[in-house]
Amino acid sequence: MGTASPLHWLQIVAYSAPTVGVGYMYLLIGLYIMKFSTDVLLISPAIMGTIFGISRVWDAISDPLVGYVSDRTQSSLGRRRSWLLWSIVPVAGMFIMVFSPPAGLQGTALVIWMAIGVIGFYSAMTLFMVPHLSLGPELTNDYHERSRLYGFRHAAYTVGSIIALISMQLLIDAEQVSSEKVRETAFELSTLAGLFFALELAPCGDLYGLVNKHVRPPCRGLH
Repeated sequence: MGTASPLHWLQIVAYSAPTVGVGYMYLLIGLYIMKFSTDVLLISPAIMGTIFGISRVWDAISDPLVGYVSDRTQSSLGRRRSWLLWSIVPVAGMFIMVFSPPAGLQGTALVIWMAIGVIGFYSAMTLFMVPHLSLGPELTNDYHERSRLYGFRHAAYTVGSIIALISMQLLIDAEQVSSEKVRETAFELSTLAGLFFALELAPCGDLYGLVNKHVRPPCRGLH
């Protein structure tokens, strides 16, 4: 249970910062991966549409499943923070995978690669998003503090989305050069995004620990 006291600014920063990377990855996947797959990788739009359809159906199953399990998780890091930290490698890895299929892959092998990447990315994001959204209301019982917390979260997500639009323009510019240039740019951008997401999330345990030294009484929702 959270407290009714005002949230410390470190709590707000620790909670909101990872959504910069989330906003970036979600928007870039949503806006560009179809174009990347059809124009650069030469995969049929119908096949990619099917892959995305499957990922949406799987989301309807995985979201409540992760919520159920995270509610019952027992860990020294806390039931929510442990899931956030566990999500670092799969989220970053799957995002990079989507944008970096080996140049030698073709036909069925390439389709399988993209299917694993797209479905895996959304599955990995579930590991982060469901516990992260659940953590917010556990930080405070105060309605206005929750509104402020989610306001900063949304602002951070928007910043990531704006950066994604800039990256998309870089990819479109690369298309004017060659498909190889697009692949190279996509790999570089996805790798940077994955590393940035990891840097945002990795220190969250220390940030929350520092918060508990400053906030009295400590916010039990963090545990």
